[in-house]
Amino acid sequence: MIHLQRLLKSQGVSESYPIAIVGSLYRTLKSQTELPIRRVTTGEELFNLVSNYTGVRSLGIPLLIEDLAYLPPSALQLLLKFLEESTLNIVLLSTYDVLSPALLSRIKHFIKAPIEKTQSNLLPPKKGRERIESVLSSDTHPLDRIRYQGKESPALYRIENQIPRRPNRAKLLNIIE
Repeated sequence: MIHLQRLLKSQGVSESYPIAIVGSLYRTLKSQTELPIRRVTTGEELFNLVSNYTGVRSLGIPLLIEDLAYLPPSALQLLLKFLEESTLNIVLLSTYDVLSPALLSRIKHFIKAPIEKTQSNLLPPKKGRERIESVLSSDTHPLDRIRYQGKESPALYRIENQIPRRPNRAKLLNIIE
């Protein structure tokens, strides 16, 4: 419980439930907490969880429910009703940000952090082209080229996709850069 409270405090969130935690913070909480986490991936598992906790006024600890991203739409209706009627402190956990808008409307706090930090050098097109040509060989697969291009210079990727493959293409690229 201490880890959950510390996580909420670090995010500037008060302890008003229900709360949804998505992304890397969920992974961090899962690895550090001693609280039991209820895994729910099917409608039947959700039905069993809801039937076990319906009518319970309070637990000494928050009810942590994970893997909501895999629930079918029919099970979400049951979860929505449970969230509305329950007086328990419920924390919904998900690796991916695919929670339905209806479910998010029932949440008081939504905490999200990316799983991986992404970095882009955001080079201008001319420098991006020079960098890409120096790193990639002529036999590099086109999809690998696009992936690298998007990471190193998204502007270059956009420009190259807008200009058609014609004899004057090189001139056009030089004018734009």
